[in-house]
Amino acid sequence: MKRLSQNVLNRGSAQPCFSPHVSVGRCTVRKISLTQAIEKGKRRSKQSFLKHDDRYRENPSPDSRDRVEALRHPPADRKSGRAPRSNFDDSATSRPPSEYSSIESPVPIVDKIPFSSASSEFLFGAFSILSALRARRRRHLYNLYRLPLAASVDSKRAAHSDQTEESVPAGQDKNSDQQTLRRKIFDLAQDLNIDIKELDAFQGKRIFDRLANGRPHSGLILEAAPLPRLQVTGLNALTESGSSLTVTASSTSREDREINHVFNVSAGQATIPSVRPRGRFPFLLFLDGVTNPGNFGAIVRSAWFLGVDAIVVPDHGVSPVSAVSLKASAGALEYMPILLVSDEKGFFVESREAGWKFFAATLPARQESPLPPHVLQDRGALLKHPCVLVLGNEHQGPRPFIHRYMDGTSSITNARSHVADIDSLNVGTAAALLAQRFLDSAQVDSTPVQTQSISEEKLF
Repeated sequence: MKRLSQNVLNRGSAQPCFSPHVSVGRCTVRKISLTQAIEKGKRRSKQSFLKHDDRYRENPSPDSRDRVEALRHPPADRKSGRAPRSNFDDSATSRPPSEYSSIESPVPIVDKIPFSSASSEFLFGAFSILSALRARRRRHLYNLYRLPLAASVDSKRAAHSDQTEESVPAGQDKNSDQQTLRRKIFDLAQDLNIDIKELDAFQGKRIFDRLANGRPHSGLILEAAPLPRLQVTGLNALTESGSSLTVTASSTSREDREINHVFNVSAGQATIPSVRPRGRFPFLLFLDGVTNPGNFGAIVRSAWFLGVDAIVVPDHGVSPVSAVSLKASAGALEYMPILLVSDEKGFFVESREAGWKFFAATLPARQESPLPPHVLQDRGALLKHPCVLVLGNEHQGPRPFIHRYMDGTSSITNARSHVADIDSLNVGTAAALLAQRFLDSAQVDSTPVQTQSISEEKLF
């Protein structure tokens, strides 16, 4: 009982610790809840870690230096035969460049990631960041944050690595591939005068995991301005197949105009770059009710690869353009023109009056609602008209009111229709197959109408 009373005594206080007051021997103690005890333990643990970390920084022992070296550098570096050294030494910048031949150059160490702007977005994943740096379509690229190379490899996710971006061919060293990718990113960031900062392996990893919502981040996070998304009211008419693709932009705020500077809006008109061959009209996708960011990113990736000119999305009821959808698109979202529509009905009416034809992606046997009398065929349509393919979510397809504005439908035949349990495809897969059908059935001269902008480099 005497030992218990000593353990529960409050430091420097003779006040009771339980309520109602309980006497334990000659002492009184004060009540503390389980939650408070846990929080107190967390604070003490953090204080202990910081104190321990400071001790390493001030005077690292030979044994601790070896342990730190093993944590912060991959096995390939440890086999080089160099004597271990402390990576917490702030005088690292004074070392000759030859010592950094197999590791990353020193950068300022920070303990947090603040917002440079209220509209800042945080991109994660090496390939997503590399695409943002190459495309250069964002108004601002603020800061690049990194974890030490060894800490960026999450062993818990090794078996579930992001195949969208991080897949490595058989026989190739993944650590070496990751180092090469990081060097490309750092070189580009330096060319663009972007500040590179590093966070501590322990505390920084927690911050990275929180910003990435627990998704793989490759130990890199880029703070950038929002991706350009042009608000439009309709698609303009084309006098011939080789004409430029122009849209009517709606009035927006000064901040939105700065974000969308890449569209070069003049007198309410904007030109969308295109790589379509001569003799073929423009082809766009309209996404209605696609709320899954993974599906959204996959559609953009396929559309960019196949040659779709732009993606049109409502400004509500669709997955936002986020770091998750950017990662799922393998960086294609940094290049693909995204057009926002606030009034879907007005957009359909205005665009159809300008000669655009709309096709709804549906199941072959599904009769949604009556179509216009002269239903168009999707095959070969791009040789005669500029077209838009409307895709809905996997469960309902495009909303019922949209079918009133459609000029035709497009569907994929189910080879096993007698098995009712599997009667549709993932919307990302369906988008790729249907887009390929439109484009393959409109094969013409391969000479492009106009070349891509300089920022649109090779993605894959």
